[in-house]
Amino acid sequence: MTPTTTPPPAPSLKPSSVRKSPHHILLDIEALGVRPGSAIVQLGAVAFCPRTGALLGEAFHRHMLPHAKLHTELRTLHWHTERGTWPPAPPAEPVTLEEALAEFCRWVDDTGRPHTWWSWGSTYDFPLLDAACHALGREAPWAYWQTACARTVWRMAFPYGKTAPRPHHALEDSIAAVKDLYLALGEMKPPKGE
Repeated sequence: MTPTTTPPPAPSLKPSSVRKSPHHILLDIEALGVRPGSAIVQLGAVAFCPRTGALLGEAFHRHMLPHAKLHTELRTLHWHTERGTWPPAPPAEPVTLEEALAEFCRWVDDTGRPHTWWSWGSTYDFPLLDAACHALGREAPWAYWQTACARTVWRMAFPYGKTAPRPHHALEDSIAAVKDLYLALGEMKPPKGE
């Protein structure tokens, strides 16, 4: 089965209005490696309503400079270079990892603490971002029990379905993942009357 339904357009809400309803956050990173301790070069995140798939408030996105405490895997660096995803093209202006994480935590506080944190895969985004936080002596803004894997939900709903290719841009990938997660959650709901 190939899913075709898309969630409704995002309402124009201020971050303060997100706080008034239970919401979730989906985040995505791009890194120069695939293991915890790899240098993160992009972080994107969106708040959304899991019942409607609507994006809430303002999204978060930053390009980052590789941090000296984190490593780069040459194979992954080559992969990003071939696809044009690193280094970032103008007008992107990378900030330091410290600046990006501080801004991200402020964004989370302004948005309000989410009920659940999602990423597309359980072994990449959260472990790498958690390791980056700890390298700087900072706690990740989520609790271990709050994280969930959107790709697992997709595979349960559409065992043989493939998602559309993504551009490896952290914000665009986050938005696409919310749409796919919403489709999968809808597919797994029992029909009305059952």
